[in-house]
Amino acid sequence: MEFWRIFGSFRFLRWDNSAGAPDKGSIKVIRQLIHSDRLHGSYLFALAFIFALVPVLCQAQAPPQYTITTIAGQLGTSGYAGDGGAATSASLWGPAAVIFDSSGNLYIADADNDLVREVNTSGAISTIAGNCPTTPCTGAFSGDGAAATKAGLNHPSGLTFDSSGNLNIADTDNYEVRKVTSGTINTVAGKNSSGAGFAGDLAAATSAQLWNPSGVAVDSAGNIYIADAYNNVVRVVCETQTPIACTNNAFVNSTGYVTWAAGDINTFAGKDVNSCTTGTCGAGYTGDGGVATGALLNNPTAVLLDGSGNLYISDSGNNAIRMVNTSGIITTVVGGGGPLAAGYSGDGGPALQAQLNNPKGIALDSSGNLYIADTDNSVIRMVTPGPKGIITTIAGTGTPGSSGDGGPATSAELSFPSGVAVHGGNVYIADSGNNAIRLLTPAVAVPKINAGGVVNGASYTAPVVPGSIAAVFGDFFLTSTSTDTSLPLETSLQTLSFQFSGGTAAPLYFVSGGQANLQVPWELTGPSTATLAATLNGMTGATQTVNVAAAAPAIFTTNAQGSGPGAIQDSSYNLVDSSNPAIAGKTTILIYCTGLGAVSANQPATGAPASLDSTKLAPTVTMPTVTIGGVAATPSFSGLAPGYVGLYQVNVPVPATVAAGSAVPVAISMNGAASNTVTIAVQ
Repeated sequence: MEFWRIFGSFRFLRWDNSAGAPDKGSIKVIRQLIHSDRLHGSYLFALAFIFALVPVLCQAQAPPQYTITTIAGQLGTSGYAGDGGAATSASLWGPAAVIFDSSGNLYIADADNDLVREVNTSGAISTIAGNCPTTPCTGAFSGDGAAATKAGLNHPSGLTFDSSGNLNIADTDNYEVRKVTSGTINTVAGKNSSGAGFAGDLAAATSAQLWNPSGVAVDSAGNIYIADAYNNVVRVVCETQTPIACTNNAFVNSTGYVTWAAGDINTFAGKDVNSCTTGTCGAGYTGDGGVATGALLNNPTAVLLDGSGNLYISDSGNNAIRMVNTSGIITTVVGGGGPLAAGYSGDGGPALQAQLNNPKGIALDSSGNLYIADTDNSVIRMVTPGPKGIITTIAGTGTPGSSGDGGPATSAELSFPSGVAVHGGNVYIADSGNNAIRLLTPAVAVPKINAGGVVNGASYTAPVVPGSIAAVFGDFFLTSTSTDTSLPLETSLQTLSFQFSGGTAAPLYFVSGGQANLQVPWELTGPSTATLAATLNGMTGATQTVNVAAAAPAIFTTNAQGSGPGAIQDSSYNLVDSSNPAIAGKTTILIYCTGLGAVSANQPATGAPASLDSTKLAPTVTMPTVTIGGVAATPSFSGLAPGYVGLYQVNVPVPATVAAGSAVPVAISMNGAASNTVTIAVQ
């Protein structure tokens, strides 16, 4: 069977029935053998049980909504004050980054105060690295080997914790990365006394030169990745040889191989202009699809590792977020276009088509959503997971300012935010120009079903039918999708549920932020209307009136549009298409559909599949009328598809008088209600 989709908008499957062929589809193919004269022998088909999100009738799902408040610093007021008291009464100056430790304490790179400060879980603030003997604070370099609170820092801009709980600091204007272990600070990369520059690859990181390192990330093995901003590269301090830039093959110079040692440094991405000997070097925007060390970056300011070991780079000067995978290949995942491509556009569309303006801080949540401090646009943006991620603004208006606390985050003003973190479902912003840390708390989400948004799951038209599959469109405030692969179907996914009239819960196949697919309960048989409401986290939205019919047949299509090629197989359970046309007068086709109404026997409970027992088939009360190419065809079976919830199949021989064609129309009608028209190939 070739790749195809049914049930509206479904994931692709591939099933190869050759001997020993592997299943390469993303979803397990269910194979069933049912012996029945009416089913023409063996019952074998590969239908997706899973509904995927490709909204047809609705607009793109709404971005998550947040309320904004200030939790550290005072909007618009710079300075250094407040240690030992409430963070909301303290003064910050140009905070550049925020991060959490495993205990939930918040750490702030208080850049212009040349400090790192901590806000504990009780909301009290203190300084944990750097010192400020005079006000205003003055950057310095001192203190290695001693208490971090006595050390001199100089515009720290990036923070991260390693797996041992050590705090790593990008000490930007000291040209170093430093580590705080049990309160003691030491240098792990760069050499302040050597000044800014690029030198030292393939040797000890503590002897290397960096130039304004602005971001730092550490993997689980202790390898340290550094956004070496003014050198236009990302470098790695090799604790192990896991990173591709730390292997023996990477430790080679013009004279041959160099002996690797733990603590050595090498370039991981980009080509520094001072050390590069071939090709174009320095700042630029090239290299996507190739090795990262052959690409050009432009002022990379932040680095971030995901759980799979991929490294995200905030390529600020290129107005892009780029990613280096574990094979060392670099691609752009958000924005791009180089330094002249700065702008603010693309919300609601693919992230690769969006414009950013000097992005800096980046963060990931547990669902894989990427958060970006789009600094010169004065907004925070979010990108959904996957290669076709959608970008939206979740905070800020695009105009710098300080207003909005206590209200919707998208109506508030930020001022050149440069850092972002996610913790416990909340988003934290280093609002640099406002000298504050601001908190985005998810707004109380009341789910909403669109008017007219409850439709047949195959044709995307009203009405719906008890026992059948429906699609519901609206705003459901989910940032990821969920599919129920258990039987009987659950009535709640991600705490989202749907209730029909009388409180009857609807079994769910699939949910997302903008679409849910459900079974219309058999209990709704009889009335011509019903109400439907959605509930999320205990909050129930307004009801919508739903038109209900005894029958409203609809045929699934392979293109997920409700028209075009039908989800129709031949008696050998192969998809009928141009490469496998039906033969008039010979082929029996199996039409997969929904909305055929009541069955005369063996009706399953709501949410349960039709029986797999061939002696307990569930035929429809009424045999539908089928036309193929305008010619009436007599079905041999019409009923629930064994093993599935809400899915029907109609088996019908193709009449000998049907004219050949590549798009021969097929339609079903029942009790005067006509289905959508789909097509098959006939010869």
